[in-house]
Amino acid sequence: MSSPTRVHDKVIHIVEKSMSIDQLIMIMYNSPNQMVYDHFKMVNAHLKNDKVQVGQIVLLSPANSNQCTQEEADFLEIALAVDKTLLMLDRSERKILAKRYDFLSNVASYNGLLLGVSNTTWNAHTNQVKAILKDLERSYVSSYNSTGNLSLLKEKCIFKG
Repeated sequence: MSSPTRVHDKVIHIVEKSMSIDQLIMIMYNSPNQMVYDHFKMVNAHLKNDKVQVGQIVLLSPANSNQCTQEEADFLEIALAVDKTLLMLDRSERKILAKRYDFLSNVASYNGLLLGVSNTTWNAHTNQVKAILKDLERSYVSSYNSTGNLSLLKEKCIFKG
């Protein structure tokens, strides 16, 4: 099993192996009582047919309440979206995703960072080109207004690089 990600007193776990929900509860909790089983099934209502499938996410949270918190309700929406996405993947793809989640997450975050840097660099470049074109336009207009033709640019244009 992958190491769970802790958020305050709640833990999100990515299932790496298909099994019954009760078996997962036994693995994830130390000596669970009936209240733990009931609470787990309530906050993970997206799980169907008493089974967890590879790649599904489950929320482990304290069983000291019979009411869903807002965080648990929000999690359920996300879990349903993940389940919908998992339906598009075959079993081997779901296994790879579950086993390599930490690695894939890091790759995605670094790629996102690189895309941001590339975008910033590209924007700076286009702004520089825009400024050069504006300078050229001003020179053309100025030359035309003062001489009536555009021949002045040969001597007055200085390109900055």
